[in-house]
Amino acid sequence: MTLGVFLDAFPWTVAAEETGPMLERLRGEVGVSGLSIWAASPPVTQWRTTGLSPTLARSSGGLHYVPSTRAFASVAFNPPMSEWARSDGRFERAVDACRRRSFDVRVIVSAATIGQAATRYPEFASQNAFGLWSGTSICLSSVEVQASLCAMIADAVSQFAPSAIVVSDLASLWWEAFAPDVRFGKTLGAGGRRLLGMCFCRSCRARATDAGIDVDDAQARCRTLIDRLSDGVIPSAALATPYLSEIPALAAYARLKGELLSGFLRSLVEEAAVPILLIQDEPGAGPVDLEGVNLALPAGLISNLDPASEVEATRTREARRQELRISAEVTTQPLAQELVGTFSRAAAAGYSGFVVDNLGILSGVSCTSLKQAIRFARRSTGS
Repeated sequence: MTLGVFLDAFPWTVAAEETGPMLERLRGEVGVSGLSIWAASPPVTQWRTTGLSPTLARSSGGLHYVPSTRAFASVAFNPPMSEWARSDGRFERAVDACRRRSFDVRVIVSAATIGQAATRYPEFASQNAFGLWSGTSICLSSVEVQASLCAMIADAVSQFAPSAIVVSDLASLWWEAFAPDVRFGKTLGAGGRRLLGMCFCRSCRARATDAGIDVDDAQARCRTLIDRLSDGVIPSAALATPYLSEIPALAAYARLKGELLSGFLRSLVEEAAVPILLIQDEPGAGPVDLEGVNLALPAGLISNLDPASEVEATRTREARRQELRISAEVTTQPLAQELVGTFSRAAAAGYSGFVVDNLGILSGVSCTSLKQAIRFARRSTGS
């Protein structure tokens, strides 16, 4: 089996006529297998270095294609559409541009942070232990949200026949806990931020109550832990499972959150009828750690990797298939010198393929570096 290499891309970049020569080179000379195109994204501000205009592309996010008329007919939550989805068919043209060049086409969808859904539908927004509503994320524990996202994925598969669905932001939490522009004290730490992000919205509370959990106690204990962490009374390292196990209500609540996400993922897998791949952050580096989620359900994981990280340490042995996702920035000098080694080590460690994010910042020099890395990685695995 050939080692797969995919490029993440926004539809407005792929659909642009000026991108044509780059696509031809990527498919022919460089050896890229396919493109993963965002069909439903968070709000985006994208810097593009491929000579496209505008150089700074902005979108409010949401659905980047026109759904079928029946897709959301029976659901209470309708994912918002991007500002241009109905006007010029960029997503459809992007898919066509890939198919004409024999690229494998995947579709990427955001689960928790699609467009401006949290502000448009505040009743479905996530809420932390202090009662603060999110302006960024919707809660994936909501039955209405789950039904809508399952319908969205089924509709995308029906319309565009992708080889796989890539799901980002699969996390049921108050997203602002991981916002890069929010300054948190060092004493809070990654464990404290995860507690701060734990969702206690109406849906989460109702489902926990139905499961026999004392939600009021869990929420109060969560607030207390966050306060003690912020004050430096207890170290963030203390937030390991043995410590949380001493707080039965909070431990049970955390387990239930994982079970609910697993149930939702099972529904997505059944609805999609094509492989589902999940994008996973590095441990402690972002909101999506998939803790408590049954990783036997998806076809595989796509793990984000910081260039300075050890490749082997990110491998999740439970996953049937795992790909490594890196920024296109590492294809430029001086980081490009490490790219061949990174790809080769990852292939040796058992990764099934690579994802480069994203097409908009890939340059001609980057293509040369990527070509070398792909060649050596495939040679090392005999693919």
